[in-house]
Amino acid sequence: NGAGLHPGAGGSGGGSVSIEADTVSLAHSSKIMAHGSPGMPPTQSGSYGGGGGSGGSIRIKARTTTLDSTSSIVATEGAGSSTHGGAGAVGRIYIEGSLVGGSISPTAVRE
Repeated sequence: NGAGLHPGAGGSGGGSVSIEADTVSLAHSSKIMAHGSPGMPPTQSGSYGGGGGSGGSIRIKARTTTLDSTSSIVATEGAGSSTHGGAGAVGRIYIEGSLVGGSISPTAVRE
């Protein structure tokens, strides 16, 4: 019934980032991130660890978004605790306008 168990806390979600500009330019290993945090281990032996937080959301609305080869936009999930905690879901990235270069994870929805 779970009485007396002390599971680990779940990870926090990645939050949200929204940028609207004529141009967005990332260079020199710049990153836009909305990561979920990992789940915590149990606070008592025999309990389960917490699940990871979901990745957040990133929305960019710009005529042109340019990333150099070392820059990235990322919205990844937090890992679950090693004691039976599941990982969170990946986040979402939406880019309106043209995109040039860089690394994006997960793949962005484009318009």
